[in-house]
Amino acid sequence: MLNITETTLQKYKFVLRQRITEECLNDMDIDITVDRMTKEVIFRFRKDILGRKMDKIEFPLNWKEAVKEAFYNWLKRHKIKLLNKYIKNHPVKHNVYEVREYYPKISIPEHEHRVRFERIEEDLNGWEVE
Repeated sequence: MLNITETTLQKYKFVLRQRITEECLNDMDIDITVDRMTKEVIFRFRKDILGRKMDKIEFPLNWKEAVKEAFYNWLKRHKIKLLNKYIKNHPVKHNVYEVREYYPKISIPEHEHRVRFERIEEDLNGWEVE
């Protein structure tokens, strides 16, 4: 048997707000897509910016990998070669992040500002092709 209870719902406002400077907006591509299937409007703001790769940061994937790394380092520090084959077959797994430096205020001279409006047809099932 179904257990049906009564509840009261409240109305909430959802606001998406993002500040974009005029300088940034001048070099930005804006795509507005209408998905007729889901009746949604999709806003996408894209901007090419200058930057460069700086370094990589690595740290163990989780606490188990951190313990394994500390143990392996202890073995190396004490010159214990007993488990070298095991260490090669079971390396420490790391999260790797690339560190980049960005310069968003330097404009790219050959960049064209464009605004594109697009309608997604029903047969695309909400997928958009770039």
